[in-house]
Amino acid sequence: QSRAFIDAFSIANIPYISYDGTESIYNHWVIKDILSYLKAATGIDRNNSILRIINKPNRYISRFVIEEAMSKPGDILENILLTKSLNDLQVKDISQLMNSLLRIKDMATDEAVKYIRYFVGYEEYVRDYAYAKSIDYIFFKELLEEISSSAKGFSAIQDYIVHVDKIVNNVESRLKDNKNIDAVSLITMHKAKGLEFEQVFISGAVDGIIPYIKEDETELDVLEEERKLFYVAMTRAKKVLYIFVPKYRFSKRVPPSRYIEEIYEWLKDYRDSFKCGDKIYHKYFGEGIIKEVYNNKEDNIIVVKFVDGIKKLNLDVLLKNEIINFK
Repeated sequence: QSRAFIDAFSIANIPYISYDGTESIYNHWVIKDILSYLKAATGIDRNNSILRIINKPNRYISRFVIEEAMSKPGDILENILLTKSLNDLQVKDISQLMNSLLRIKDMATDEAVKYIRYFVGYEEYVRDYAYAKSIDYIFFKELLEEISSSAKGFSAIQDYIVHVDKIVNNVESRLKDNKNIDAVSLITMHKAKGLEFEQVFISGAVDGIIPYIKEDETELDVLEEERKLFYVAMTRAKKVLYIFVPKYRFSKRVPPSRYIEEIYEWLKDYRDSFKCGDKIYHKYFGEGIIKEVYNNKEDNIIVVKFVDGIKKLNLDVLLKNEIINFK
């Protein structure tokens, strides 16, 4: 999730620091591969970019053939096609790669990324890699979804490359900065324990992120641990806590975190604990007695008799701002 925040902060020149040394996702090898396809298509450091992705997916071009092609002047792909040792399948694959790069060149950036993932076969390559290495493919899938999301809005691939370079340089410089500055703090819930902030923003409170359950884990294994982690994150706020529950993630509708419903239930129980006849203390009006209580989804109203008269008050506002407590 940090990618969107880092991009936005960098573009808007909002100061931020990373407490856990979070690097930009653009430094991950999967993202670098996609960027290399984009660079190769637009002629940015073309030969070195092709060198990175020539066998991703595998086109079975040997190191000997690659080194021989790189030793000659001109385009590496054209030089490879001139190699007499290639078989028909290798010639077909290299020719197809050349045609793909020509197509990508004139595409909008998000369409180009989509083309690389699905038509060129990069996503299948990453899936096979994850399986061979016994790595959870979901991690790679989310990386690819992130770069697809970040590419939206850039009609020219060159503009997107400039944007990415700016973000990477910005992140690298900020990782070296002194952390004792007035800035937005980016931190994972795991790293937040023991820290406190005036305001805390928890983003992405949806199932699949909070709680995050890996393929090789069962819900019972992680639900309680993730619940404790969520509690730690919430209690880092000294004054104000914001929890963001997006309806969509990567253009797909997602359900709220199951812990959100637990919070609603807790708040409902707490609100329901106020009843007629209870004595309360109001920060501004002093002592009072609850005369009426109206609880519903839209409004939670209490009618209180104070020394200065009867007041109709919104219970949610009172609790949120710590204006009342039981006498």
